[in-house]
Formats: sequence, C-alpha cells, structure tokens
Amino acid sequence: MNNSGSIAVGAGGIGIEARLPFAGTNVTGPAITNSGTIVARAGGTGVMFSDNGSLINSGSIQGIGDGTGTNGYSIFTCACTTATITNLGVLDGKIQARGTVTTFVNSGLITITDSHAVQPIGPFNFNVSDFGGGGASTFTQTAAGTLSLRVMPG
Repeated sequence: MNNSGSIAVGAGGIGIEARLPFAGTNVTGPAITNSGTIVARAGGTGVMFSDNGSLINSGSIQGIGDGTGTNGYSIFTCACTTATITNLGVLDGKIQARGTVTTFVNSGLITITDSHAVQPIGPFNFNVSDFGGGGASTFTQTAAGTLSLRVMPG
C-alpha cells in the first residue's frame, strides 16, 4: 500500500489498516509506505496494524484526540502483531506499538501537538513494547530524529 496523496478520516476513523485476509504462521503482512498526509480526526487512528506488517513513513501521520485521552493515535498496533515501523517524516499523536515483536526506528519527528489526544497523561501516550514482556521489541532514536512528547506538569 502506497500513499503519496492525502487521506483524511472523520471521528473514530482509521486512515490505513494493515489487515490480512487470512491468518497463519510466517506471515509478513502488508507493507505500507506513506510519503503523503494522513489525518485521523476526533479519536481516530492514522495507521493501525490489526495484523503483521511494516510501515515506512516519510510523510505526515496525525491522530487527533477526542478529549477522553483514550484515542487519537498516529500509530496503533494490536497486541497480536509483529510490526516494523520506520519514521523518516512526522508522527503527530499518541503511539501504541505493543505487538508480540515491534521494531521501531525514528529518524524523523515524533510529537503530540494536540492536547486532546493525551488528557489525562498516561502510560499509553507513547508505548513501544512487546506484549509478552520478554524484551523482544525495540525502539531506536537516531541522531537525525527528534522525540518531542507532551507531558503534564506536576
């Protein structure tokens, strides 16, 4: 799946979903490349991994919150997935990358500019981990990238 244009979805929508039509072992899943813009409004999700897959983002993916603090993801992975995420562009919104194995490399900008996406501040505003807790997932912040998250004082 390649997006070089603009995708905008309404409240609770999903911009792109990585989903396979079948299940099985050794399934790599769809490869998503975004060099365009994806905006998910009012509690939506920019890119969701419901199955294994990969994402290379050199564009912009934004998840706007709905004021509850439970939605507004730029990236969201199911706990059942193996995902490889490479960011060279902008990810704006919460990130929940908690699959069985997640490899996440940031050489772009990760930020949360929408205050409605993170109220209240919690552990799932930026989470890259493995579901089993065995340490199989990794997050790499390169010198070329910037990690700039919104936090609540106090």
